[in-house]
Amino acid sequence: MDRISPNEFGHRTADGTTHRTYDYTAYYGVAFECACGTLHSLRPWMEVVSELPLFRFVVACPKGHHLTLVKARWDRDQGVRALYSELGTELGDKRNSTVGIEFQAGLLEAKTGRSWSLEETEAFMALHQDAAMQRRRAGAE
Repeated sequence: MDRISPNEFGHRTADGTTHRTYDYTAYYGVAFECACGTLHSLRPWMEVVSELPLFRFVVACPKGHHLTLVKARWDRDQGVRALYSELGTELGDKRNSTVGIEFQAGLLEAKTGRSWSLEETEAFMALHQDAAMQRRRAGAE
């Protein structure tokens, strides 16, 4: 992955749109290299900042300091899904997220009066998403 300046990253991803049209559910749990230098697995709560042609999209790092341009690939014959990181940038200031894990942790902290770690928040959200899926399935039967 090429790590470039925020200005260059903006120019190279400028043709993206914030209108969400891609279905990411098949890629939940698939790891990609984040611009922060660690591997993250795509999760439902991760913020997709913009979508570009050819199933490429910009993902905000859960820590809030990086953006990564990811290309999704799927070999239907072999059932293999993969995410390839093409570009990444580090933002000077922490990016405020409206749907990311840190935002959710802040909401939980406000509701419960105690601080929540990112891992604890992710586990809590996964539990509630699983419960919601089970309710939907039960309602469809």
